[in-house]
Amino acid sequence: MKRLAFFAVLMISGCSALQYDSWAWLDDPTRQQWRTSFIDLGERKVSFSVPDRKNSLGERAKFWPELKEGQENFTIEIDLDRLGKPYELVGQIRWDEYLGEGFGEKDSDFQFDIWILKGERDLRLMDLSIDERIERQVDFYREQYPDPESPWAKLFFENYWVQGFSNPNGLEIIVENQPQLAEDQRFFYLPISNSQELRFTVFVSDKRRGWKEDPAWNKSRWDLVNKIMNTVTITPAKE
Repeated sequence: MKRLAFFAVLMISGCSALQYDSWAWLDDPTRQQWRTSFIDLGERKVSFSVPDRKNSLGERAKFWPELKEGQENFTIEIDLDRLGKPYELVGQIRWDEYLGEGFGEKDSDFQFDIWILKGERDLRLMDLSIDERIERQVDFYREQYPDPESPWAKLFFENYWVQGFSNPNGLEIIVENQPQLAEDQRFFYLPISNSQELRFTVFVSDKRRGWKEDPAWNKSRWDLVNKIMNTVTITPAKE
């Protein structure tokens, strides 16, 4: 009888653990601390803030490069002159992790990838207006789909959108979706020189853990994305 009772307690404890949401603090501002993050580009520095867990139960935001012990601010140091690739992943922040299929490496429902993109040296990105930058994005995809009547072009442009917005710090940021990649992914572009851009590739799963429909959760994560992008600053603003 005692063994049966002990087994029942284990079963109840296991069910409670499965139901426990270790990322619930993302929905409770009182359990959050916003960690200042820096992208050190040498003569120019980009800063932004992201949510992390305060002193409470649950998972913490996952940073790459990893934070050193005692390190308060997430910092990425980049030598722009040494970047040889047209685009390069330089940092990543993940939230809402869970064990994927096979209980191996963790998947993430909410993720920021930080990229540096390199364009033509005479592009003068810093001098382009927000409308000119938006048109540049659209022209890029027109080149990818030169026949506007093709089924692929129609499918892409029926679902594609791009727009600009000014954050409270006066930055003109472009955001676009990527229908040929994923419906739940957006790109945020910010010029950091006349020939280079910073791109935040943001992923928020349309289904939690790959299967659960949860519109309220999805909206709360995109609200966090907007809050993060509203903290972005760059100094000095011009070359």
